[in-house]
Amino acid sequence: MIEYIIAPRAFATPHLFGSNNTLPATFTAIEDSTLFTATKESTFKLISQDPQILHNFLCVSGNCTACTVSRLKTLSRKTVRERFVVYLQENRTANSNCVTIAHTQSELAEYLNVTRPALSKEINKMTKEGIILMTGKKIEILNEPALNEYI
Repeated sequence: MIEYIIAPRAFATPHLFGSNNTLPATFTAIEDSTLFTATKESTFKLISQDPQILHNFLCVSGNCTACTVSRLKTLSRKTVRERFVVYLQENRTANSNCVTIAHTQSELAEYLNVTRPALSKEINKMTKEGIILMTGKKIEILNEPALNEYI
């Protein structure tokens, strides 16, 4: 699992103009959904009629690329701790030492591509080491230098 995509966010927009029409991933809806598709020709027509649509399209495409890079940054890490630390750093609020996890621990483990027991064990170890404090879905970073050793 690469990521959860929540409406109205688009996906695979960078692949619209490629010569290969095969998407680079399998998409599965976990709730009732409506899928809108666009052809290359219809998109060109819209873009040529309104520059704001071109601007919006480029923003959406850029966001897709940024999300892919972010996910690969996490999944390229080898250990559970490294993946969890990258997740914390990418999801923390600017100038804050707190992260609110949007997932259950099982969903987070799936997102990080690790087992739930391995993630739970790592969170407990980091808590005992005084690096983080977890209360429900809120994680407080207590030791920033120790956390940064893993990224």
